[in-house]
Parts: sequence; structure tokens; C-alpha cells
Amino acid sequence: MQVKDKFKTFLDVTRELNKHEIVPILYGSLGLSRIIPVDQVNDIDIVIPNIWLEAKFNKLKQIMQTLGYEQDANYPHEFVKEDINIGFEPESELEEDINKTVQELNLSVIDDAKFRELTPQDYKKIYSKTLARLTKKTKAIESKLHQLDSIS
Repeated sequence: MQVKDKFKTFLDVTRELNKHEIVPILYGSLGLSRIIPVDQVNDIDIVIPNIWLEAKFNKLKQIMQTLGYEQDANYPHEFVKEDINIGFEPESELEEDINKTVQELNLSVIDDAKFRELTPQDYKKIYSKTLARLTKKTKAIESKLHQLDSIS
């Protein structure tokens, strides 16, 4: 499925979420594709208020089921329909990563779907933190390999 088709799917889901007074945030590589060219978008990442992943999670599951999605057994906050995977993340984690509130994000309306989007600076913060975590993991793995080499 092409990026433009995944974005159309995001808009379809967003319109349904809007009916329940949820204004989602487009996130991940699909969101980034609205800023820079992206070769591949594997899934659709959506950020929503924490309450919908906690106290109202059963209602979120019902909303997604009305759209034909089933909950992924391995990842509770992910939903699947054919070759489309949609993952939901809590607002609090995003706010922590970008050091701003959800209300400060740009509000977009496309084809009657209302959602928020990240800025290039927001993505830079997110990817810098991800890179720092990966670098730390890589260094730990390299250290273990070095220790194993010294045993051999």
C-alpha cells in the first residue's frame, strides 16, 4: 500500500475518532511523510489521549471494530485489517518527548478529518532521542561482544 493510501486510511480512522471527540495526532513515518519524502511507511501511528488507552480502551476497541479492525493479540494497542496496522500511543509520552503540550501542536482539517501534526523540530527531538537510545544499546552490545572475544 502506498503512502497516499495509508494517509487516506488515517483520515478515515480520524473521522471516526472525531465522532467520539478524539482529535488524534498523526505520528511516526506517515506523519513525517507530510514533511519530507519517506520511502516506506509500514504502519499508521496515532497518538490519542491516555484515557482512551486506559479507562476507555474497550470503547476504542469497539470504534476500531466498526471500521473492520481487529486487535493484535501480541500488541494490545495495535489493530489490524488485511495489510494495514494501526498503532495507538498515549499523549503523555509524546508530550514528554517533544517538551510541549498537545494543544501547542498544529491543528489540521482535511476532508472533514480533524487531527494534529508535529513540526519538523518535533520530529528532530523524537528521532534524536531514539538515536541516543539506539546508540546506548549498540555500545552495550559492542561491549558484550568484546567481552566474548576476550574469552575465546
